[in-house]
Amino acid sequence: MLQIIRDRATGWIAYVIVFLISIPFVLWGVNEYFGGADKRLIAEINGTEIPVQAYQEEIRKQRERLAERFGGRIPAGLVDDDMMRELTIRTIVRDTLLVGLADREGYRVSPRAVARDIASYEVFRRDGVFDAGRYSQVLQSQRRSPAEFEATIRESIRRGQFPQAVLGSVLLPRETVEDILRLRGQRREIRYLVLQGASDSEIADDMLHDYYEHNKDRFRTPERVKIAHVLLDERDIADFVRVVDEDVRAFFEEQQDLFSTPDRYRASHIFLALDEDADEPSRTRVTELADSVMARLRAGEDFAEMAREISVDTLSAGQGGDLGVVERGDLDPEVERVLFGLAVGQIAGPVGTSRGLHILKVTEIDRAGPPVFEEVRDRAEAELRRRTAERRYEGLVERLINAAYEHSESLEMAAQAVDAEIAVTDWATREWGEGIAADPRVRQTAFSPEILLNRHNSELLELGDGRALILRVQEYDPPAHKPFEEVASGIRTLLQEEARREAARRGGERVLAALREGLSPAEAAREAGVEQKTPRIVIMVGRDDDAVPAELRDAIFLSAAPSTGGVVLRDGDYAVYEVLRIEEGEVSAGGIRAEGARLQAWYGERELEAILGELEEKAKVRVFRENL
Repeated sequence: MLQIIRDRATGWIAYVIVFLISIPFVLWGVNEYFGGADKRLIAEINGTEIPVQAYQEEIRKQRERLAERFGGRIPAGLVDDDMMRELTIRTIVRDTLLVGLADREGYRVSPRAVARDIASYEVFRRDGVFDAGRYSQVLQSQRRSPAEFEATIRESIRRGQFPQAVLGSVLLPRETVEDILRLRGQRREIRYLVLQGASDSEIADDMLHDYYEHNKDRFRTPERVKIAHVLLDERDIADFVRVVDEDVRAFFEEQQDLFSTPDRYRASHIFLALDEDADEPSRTRVTELADSVMARLRAGEDFAEMAREISVDTLSAGQGGDLGVVERGDLDPEVERVLFGLAVGQIAGPVGTSRGLHILKVTEIDRAGPPVFEEVRDRAEAELRRRTAERRYEGLVERLINAAYEHSESLEMAAQAVDAEIAVTDWATREWGEGIAADPRVRQTAFSPEILLNRHNSELLELGDGRALILRVQEYDPPAHKPFEEVASGIRTLLQEEARREAARRGGERVLAALREGLSPAEAAREAGVEQKTPRIVIMVGRDDDAVPAELRDAIFLSAAPSTGGVVLRDGDYAVYEVLRIEEGEVSAGGIRAEGARLQAWYGERELEAILGELEEKAKVRVFRENL
């Protein structure tokens, strides 16, 4: 939004903006504004500075992971912005602490481990086998270099080494697993009967009033708003953009570099690993080996055979060192400076990088000619339409901002300025809304004091998906107590249910006492003045068995054998039971393996959580929430 204001704001409002933004230049110095990218921090963790960009990237990943669990879209109201912010900050803190722990404990990742991990990715496989060409192709499509990707994999593995070590260190005695299996598979033979709950009791009107007066806060309507808004959607603008052939051709002529194809090199390498912190004897050994390889290649030995024999890059060694087709930006800069100066068949090296020494060979060069308009016309038209829509969108956003600011008491002028309609949502609360109000950012803005109380137009709210809007509160309903007449019937039902359950409990306890004195169930029920709903039943029940009500099942598994007891059921009836005997669960070799693995994972997670909690407690963490 600031970019749009800076580039496009005109009129008297532009001068006001220029004056306002000049104040920080005077106070803080021009250099702060021309010193590069955003240098604000989101946190400082044991001296490690975490930039805002890292927080923004992590919160994007958190949202994507959460959306994946729900088919690509997070249900409205599932998490609010505060919850997502706290989750993201804690993730960053824990990741940083784990990296620091890995550094202190000397965790390292070998090239072979990186290769194994990459080779396990299905996307890099062809016919079930890792394919170097496919690997290069996928990375090229993502505009990532192998060096960058492999560094990411290496750091990911290193970060996970300590948690994996903890998870794998849990030892459970076989006897413990067997005991748990016996308990989990335990079944109990019971005899029980269900007594009819008491009929609905008469509830006097004064009881309803008394309950209402003492529990008024249970009968409140939440505050709610109707949100008027003017929405701009870049996708809608793009649908109406039309371009003619002359404009497409002119755009192509001006932007030929955009559609040109870079020269494509197919290259191979022989890689000899050498850490930056290697000692001098190791450096001498690897350097001498590289010189020996170069001498053998000059003598005419086959490059591919030597790659299979000597290269430690397991991803390419089996392919004779083939790296596939590479473009600028795919490899380490040191390698590219040499590689893209070679002719077909030419060998050069050794080239040193932070990871080791490379001996290079170019096997093919596909020289790209100038782009042909007819071949890229569709791409040129799509790009021109996209840029045209983007310019129109930015222009409309500017006009919307100015009109909404200059006429802050209404959205009428803002809507007219962008030829849009004012839409109004249905009632929305702080926690829930439909349509545009389903977005928690919209609700948060609508309920902010400056918008809710002052009834002014909001600032531009960018939703991050090519949509932006200005909103204001159209109607507001404050929280209020529901009138007694509206809730009286509900209170009556509630009090009748409570009375019914209490009566069932008292009657059931009388029946239970009579049974313990030796009376039959029928005699005990008559003695207590209650009716049997079901005859006395003998049944074998497991822990997850739904053959009996859940309340009864929970009660009998808290009882010894033999024993008697009673419990009020959800529907207000009362169950009297007798536990006759206990049958232990079966223990098998397969069950021990499965349950042992499950318990090991569970205990490992608890242990890891405890360690992370201790690290957090001891860490020096500063969170700069003002930069959120």
